[in-house]
Order: sequence, then C-alpha cells, then structure tokens
Amino acid sequence: MQLLRLAALFADDVLYAGGEAAALRLPTFVSNHDQGRFGYFMLRDAPGISDEEALKRAQLADAMMFTLRGVPVIYYGDEQGFAGSGGDKDARQDMFAGQVAAFNTERVIGGAPPRGADHFNSRHPLYIATQALARLRSSQPALRRGRQIVRGYSAKPGLFAVSRIAPDTGREIVIAFNTSTAPIEARVETAAAHFVSLRGRCDAESTAGSYRLVLAPLDFIVCAAAL
Repeated sequence: MQLLRLAALFADDVLYAGGEAAALRLPTFVSNHDQGRFGYFMLRDAPGISDEEALKRAQLADAMMFTLRGVPVIYYGDEQGFAGSGGDKDARQDMFAGQVAAFNTERVIGGAPPRGADHFNSRHPLYIATQALARLRSSQPALRRGRQIVRGYSAKPGLFAVSRIAPDTGREIVIAFNTSTAPIEARVETAAAHFVSLRGRCDAESTAGSYRLVLAPLDFIVCAAAL
C-alpha cells in the first residue's frame, strides 16, 4: 500500500502551481523537527527489528530522498543514527555528549558511541552512506533536475522504480528500490539500450525497451544510460 501511495503522490505533481517543474524544487525529507525522526517511526512499527535490518531500512529511506525528485533535506543527527523517542520535542538530541537520560538510553541505528561520547562520527555507516549519496547526486544532473517517470511499483513491499531524465542531454538514469526482505527480479520499461552501473548491479543492455532489474533485499540500484 505504501508504494501505491508513493506512486500516487508523484502522479499528483502536475497539480502544483508550475506543475512537475515546480515539484522538482520541493524540499523532501524523511525526518524533521516538527514530526520526529524516520528511525523512531520505523522502530515503533517494527519493535523487534534487528540492528542490521534497521540500518538497511534507514539507508534505503535516505537513498529515496537523494535520488527521487525534490531537494533532499537532512535532519541533523540522522547521519549519526538518531531515532528519538517520539515526535517533535522528543527528536532533538544534542550532537555533543548527552546529559539527558532519555536520550542517552534510546536506541541508536547503526551503533551508538560509548557512553559520554559525542555524535560527530565520520565513520558511522549512515554518515558514510549519506556522503556517498550526496556525491552521486552532485555528479548527475538527472538526479538534481531531471524529469521523473515512475516505471514500476508493487502493491505490497517490494519494487519501486523510476527513470530520471537529464534536462540538457536526455540521458536516462533508472533507479530501483527493493523495500522487501526478499530478493526481486523484475522488468521495467526504458528508452535506453545500454547501461552502466552507478550503484549496485546493473545489466549492460535492455531488450526491446524492457530492462531487467535484480535487487537484493532492502537494497537499491542506480543504472545510467551508457554515454
């Protein structure tokens, strides 16, 4: 159902003043100071989730924010695994060594620092993943300003795929996400015939406009038309 809602959300971009072009300039986020953190809602809805799965889901959420249409906005601390203990005021931890018991005992995604340490860890897995996503986005005009076409999605957790089209060259980038805990193999429509990998496993060629996607559980790929 969530993927259907996501597809419907993007289908409504034409309703903004200025249409789809205006939607490209919308700030997008998975956490903020008014609603709370992605990590909190994930852990609330899946309290028994493993540390490994929680990390993969947080990385997948960030990947969507950086590669789908809009301008990504990172809420401080998400790159350090902050989850918070609720919405709004319960999601405002200090980056310095904490003095608040509730914040010091909450679950941290990707590994907590030693008690009494600060949260400026440039080796945190979410920090590293966010840095890589920022570099990928900055290197590809299609990811920053490109028109988005939804290519496929599942009615339940699983595939969500889009193409982003570079505004100046028309170069197509196919991005596909697997939101399920099982591997996926699927085909989506594409205009390009040959591809190179920007992230993950990408087939080199499409067949008559049909491109094969192979996705590991809770993972994503970014495949660009060969130059």
